Amino acid sequence: MKLCRCHLAIWMCLSLFTGPALGQNHSLDESIKLGAEAKKQKQWSQAEQYFETAVQLSEKLKDGDTRKVVALTQLALVEQEQTKQDEAETHATQAVLALNKCRKANKPRGQGEEFLQIQVSFRVYKDMGYIFFANQKYPEAEKLYQQAVSILQDVARPVTNPQSNDDFIQFLAQEISGIEVELADLYGNLGQVQLRQQRLKKAQEMYSKALEIKERKLGKTHPDTAILTLNLAIVHAMQKQYDKAGPLFQQAVTTLEQTHLTNRPVLVQAYANYARFLEESGLHTEAEHVLAKAREIQKNLR
Repeated sequence: MKLCRCHLAIWMCLSLFTGPALGQNHSLDESIKLGAEAKKQKQWSQAEQYFETAVQLSEKLKDGDTRKVVALTQLALVEQEQTKQDEAETHATQAVLALNKCRKANKPRGQGEEFLQIQVSFRVYKDMGYIFFANQKYPEAEKLYQQAVSILQDVARPVTNPQSNDDFIQFLAQEISGIEVELADLYGNLGQVQLRQQRLKKAQEMYSKALEIKERKLGKTHPDTAILTLNLAIVHAMQKQYDKAGPLFQQAVTTLEQTHLTNRPVLVQAYANYARFLEESGLHTEAEHVLAKAREIQKNLR
């Protein structure tokens, strides 16, 4: 799972929560901008210094100022990149609290602005959730992912035949932003959280929801769809549901083979999981054939 690295763009979107305009506090604004630039260049230590300064300056602001959210969110992300886990978790928690205050203090003006606020809020919950997931704090990660899902579900409701002006705004926003795919990613994240906690039925439910959206929006032959298919196959296999797992494994591996991933570690992992399933199913010759494919790719990766 890849950590979303939103930088200056998230700051600009957060300004839609109203509050002070950019530029009213030059030192704070400048610190955030410089931190974003350093983060984009993966200059983690330098970015951390800028965002720490921004956090300190933001302490003077009133609750509801969105720049507090930006500074804390970005500081947590760069600390996580440097494996400063305790610091990252502390600032992630503070970022979520600051975001909740912003959402209560600043009411959107119109559906378009409301949609943008929702989109930014779910990204903060998602990114902060990943910090806890990466640090194996699964209950905390699950809570944040669920918060992200709860604010996306309504706005991600498919609008197939828009009638009113609000319907058209929601329809266009969904198409432009790919909000349904984002929701699928969150379901996939929750599936991983459940799997790590050995809640296989829940993991199956989340992966199934994610897969339904990815197949509808991206198609069955898209690599992202194939990876979700593979995850769902693994969960079925772990529950000894071999009749369901087998076709899913075959579909996922075939798609990955056909999407130019023959020299990628993801295909090696797919082969390894598929071979394990074949072994458990008593198909030892087939399993060895699949493992031979994995070993061949591994040679090319060295």
